[in-house]
Amino acid sequence: MNRAIWIVNVNIFLYGTCWTIQSNTLPYLTQKLGADPVTFGYLLSTFGIIQTLGGLVFGRFGDLFGSDRVLVVAFIAAAMYYGLLSIAINIPILFLSCLPSVFMHAMQGGSMVITDLTNHKERASILGKVSLFYACGSVLGPGLGGYISTHYSNHLAAAVACLGSLLSVFLLVCFLPKVQKKEPHSPVPEDNSDQTAGPQFKKEECNILGKMTSTSNKYTEDASKALSSPNKMLQVINYPGVKHLLMTKVLTGLPSSIYSVMLPIVTMNTFKYTAQQNSYWQTYVAVLMMITQGFGVGFLTKRVSDQSLFKWVTFVFIWSYLFMSLSHTVAEMLVAMAPIIIGMALLSVIINSSLTQLVPSSDTGLVLAMAMACDALVGTVAPILGGFLLKSYGHQTFGCIGFVTSTIAFATFCF
Repeated sequence: MNRAIWIVNVNIFLYGTCWTIQSNTLPYLTQKLGADPVTFGYLLSTFGIIQTLGGLVFGRFGDLFGSDRVLVVAFIAAAMYYGLLSIAINIPILFLSCLPSVFMHAMQGGSMVITDLTNHKERASILGKVSLFYACGSVLGPGLGGYISTHYSNHLAAAVACLGSLLSVFLLVCFLPKVQKKEPHSPVPEDNSDQTAGPQFKKEECNILGKMTSTSNKYTEDASKALSSPNKMLQVINYPGVKHLLMTKVLTGLPSSIYSVMLPIVTMNTFKYTAQQNSYWQTYVAVLMMITQGFGVGFLTKRVSDQSLFKWVTFVFIWSYLFMSLSHTVAEMLVAMAPIIIGMALLSVIINSSLTQLVPSSDTGLVLAMAMACDALVGTVAPILGGFLLKSYGHQTFGCIGFVTSTIAFATFCF
């Protein structure tokens, strides 16, 4: 188990590095190709829509075929995405590059592997460590991407990210052992007719050609059933507590996503930052996430209940976003963002860990996919809404949105 966890962590580090190399240079690449902030928002929204649709399929495939296999697929998709960006010479190719992102869910795949390997008592802490490795990569990535973009080209930065993803594919194929789900648990009664699909594949797998063919046929039927019926998703979302946590993820994620997407545009257009200068605030964000997810999650979850954490984090958000709405400089925005970044890092790990405890183990991949789909949905709305608000009213309105959504989220935990 330790070997598998370490392989996942190393590759999530590479994923965080490659993602932030690309995300730091993408605004400058789109500007170079003639895209304005609104077109940039449409590009990110297209990416978000494709990720939302693909995330649910990705999660269910993980339950059926194994989390280790879909994790490899995620890194292949990432390499294709970065590869297309590296050869983008016009705006249509930029939009075309979004297509491989349908399976580009490495964080989700890594979380699925960890969930399959751990019990609920240690899961939050280990998921926090996975996020720590992602944050470490996010510290390295912006500076590396900014340096390559400034001294060479934006296309080369995307090519480096592509090579990093191909390295991850090699490491996973060669060194990640097969991952099997733990024995199913049933926290609440439900129809068990569809719960054994994922684990049965592992039990029936063998080297005899006839049995392999039988297993393959069974998988095809299970996959078709899972993808053709929305009843499974409705069943999962109706488990007690799941709907509330997903709603919290959306309410708290929307303003945070608006800031993370639009701040590079604000600093580039309003404050005339270069790609390398923009990398500094991304590194600042990553360091805060690294500290929180590496040390804060384990410390707090052992001493404070999840319900109390949800309540106090959303309470802090209210005042942080209020201060954000009054900020006029980058320094003021970064100060206001500190508690928001720390709070979001906590919520991300705790919500995902809590969701996997609310459903049977055969559905953990799907519920994680639904959580990631919420992130992708927010990522779809945030660029369009952020671009409109920035163009029409200014960046201070981002804080107003956060104040309203955080107040609603806080109220749901109080009443």
